Amino acid sequence: MGGLASAFSAALAAHQQAVRHLDVARQGLSEQQPAPATAASTQLRSVVHQLAATAESVSPGWLGADLSLGTNVALGTLTVLDQPVPVRVGEVHVPGAGGFPALVPLLGGAHLASDTDARHARVAAFLRALVLRLVAAAPVGQVRVAAIDPAALGATFLPLRPLQDAGVLGAAASSDEAVGRVLDEAEAHARAAQAGRGDGTWLVLVAASMPASRAELGRLAALTYAGPSARTCVIVAGWPTTVYGIEAPALGTTTTVRVEDGGRGSARNPAMATLRCRPRWTASLPLASWGGWLPRSGSSYAASRP
Repeated sequence: MGGLASAFSAALAAHQQAVRHLDVARQGLSEQQPAPATAASTQLRSVVHQLAATAESVSPGWLGADLSLGTNVALGTLTVLDQPVPVRVGEVHVPGAGGFPALVPLLGGAHLASDTDARHARVAAFLRALVLRLVAAAPVGQVRVAAIDPAALGATFLPLRPLQDAGVLGAAASSDEAVGRVLDEAEAHARAAQAGRGDGTWLVLVAASMPASRAELGRLAALTYAGPSARTCVIVAGWPTTVYGIEAPALGTTTTVRVEDGGRGSARNPAMATLRCRPRWTASLPLASWGGWLPRSGSSYAASRP
């Protein structure tokens, strides 16, 4: 436990340093934000306060901790991994009314996809933060991470090297052959778990960029339909809409995040809720995963880094 805690602390420190460098580099180029409202209604403040309290209660410990504040949070406090758990991806700011953590469901058959890959520095930090949260929150040995990163030769995961040294994070696959081996491993893990022959652990498969083959995209998509019994959580960045002019494979129970440098977007599916976040994040969240308490489509917010 001590070795893993030390490795995790080192990985977190490296992640924090990378985020600080990014913030400093972007400080002078940050976009102008809308001016705060002169007065927010008592009702809006009350709603934001309630959302903040709810988010804190449903995402305790590392699931919702502010990673910029250090490591003074207990490890391994997550006891149930077979149901979707809310994980913090940012801080939502409502002008004139305060803010609350933005959460997405992961594990328990819930997955995550972004339309922009980790060559975007914010997406890289976003993925590393999710890995840190899941590894830190789960009991020791219950979550391991497999990584795919062909576009950056594994560079996305370099700040998490201490987790790799501790055996929690596998070496990032960057070649076609290595990507195929990671997918083979993930499918074998899912099949064994479905058949009751697994070791009881969860595999979090993080693809920081997409493989070129449509067949491999199909294999990634298939894992999102495998259900919670497969004990596999898929997080993909850069999921395409088309591949060589053909529609990309559809994803299963997956929260989709759109990163927009040029402007704010909106969810096209009326069954989705929308969070509009800074810097230009739009998250389409399956309402069924949240018990109906998230804000409905059409609400607009600004959110900061994970």
